[in-house]
Amino acid sequence: MYTPSKVSIYEYQSFAPPGPYVSAIDASTHGYPPEAVAVELLVGCRSWVDGAYVAAYDGLESGVGSIAVYPTTPMRNQWSFARGRVELAGSSFTLRIRPTGGDKIQVIVVLKGYYTA
Repeated sequence: MYTPSKVSIYEYQSFAPPGPYVSAIDASTHGYPPEAVAVELLVGCRSWVDGAYVAAYDGLESGVGSIAVYPTTPMRNQWSFARGRVELAGSSFTLRIRPTGGDKIQVIVVLKGYYTA
């Protein structure tokens, strides 16, 4: 069952090199219930150089096979967005933010809702 519940994790947050920044995001600290097994996530990024990205991984993994939400690398100074379902491990998933080229990346991450079994 899906329950909408909009919670912002990052709103136009800037991250600068060196990177990448990898963190476990605990959905329960953002008000989501312990019975949540997955979240609906909106991820956006903007960069002034090529090669920067933001990716959300299922659970506490960080391998290519566990990428759940990955906006395509943005055009210079343009926003790129993606939305999708991210599976939780316990109540957490992994977020990886990669600025490149000596310049910052701007990030938006919003939890749009959660799924229960």
